[in-house]
Amino acid sequence: MMATMQRIVSFAYERGLIGEHHLLKIRKRVRTNRADVVWTREEIETFEAGAPAYVSRILIAAVETGYRPGDLSLLARSHFEPRAGTHGRVLIRTRKSRGRNYASVPVTPRLAALVAGLPADQERIIVAANGRPFASSDELGKLVSEWRDRLGIRKGLRLYDARGTAVTRLVRAGCNLGELAAHMGWSLQHAAAMLERYAALDPEMSDGILEKVRRAEDRNAK
Repeated sequence: MMATMQRIVSFAYERGLIGEHHLLKIRKRVRTNRADVVWTREEIETFEAGAPAYVSRILIAAVETGYRPGDLSLLARSHFEPRAGTHGRVLIRTRKSRGRNYASVPVTPRLAALVAGLPADQERIIVAANGRPFASSDELGKLVSEWRDRLGIRKGLRLYDARGTAVTRLVRAGCNLGELAAHMGWSLQHAAAMLERYAALDPEMSDGILEKVRRAEDRNAK
């Protein structure tokens, strides 16, 4: 949209139809690809061991669910649904989709343990030091970055990269397109693009594909 506006205003400016071009110096917004920036197991363990419990819960919940900070800040016990034979699942309407898309996430043992360790009367999963919900979801990322630096963890990591960590785990587990879309609250088209991106960056996934090709060729040769 901005590029279109700049072309229109440039056209008018070059032909003397307007006296000034206020959009000339506005830089294009560059989208950065952080698909290859993920939290390692060691970094997560260091963070969990060194940060206060209310801060470490932010990162653990993000890694285990793949939710954005805005969704994490609203995550509550009421979003957890019991299911026979499992720890249940979490079902929320994502904020980015303005409530149009659901993100359905199985409750992992680690997430179940996190919730079990909360005070019985605490409805929100992620709360501030005073036990109250955060005023803004931006505070979650700031706290994670603050404790990342205090603990000497890799500077480039952000809370949002926990989302990529979750996706990488799903890709390595062999989740199909529909499963990935349901888990992350994505459209199938976006899930396909993200699956391609993460798979290309993951050497283990590439090795897995190679092994599947070899097995298929062996079957065809028989």
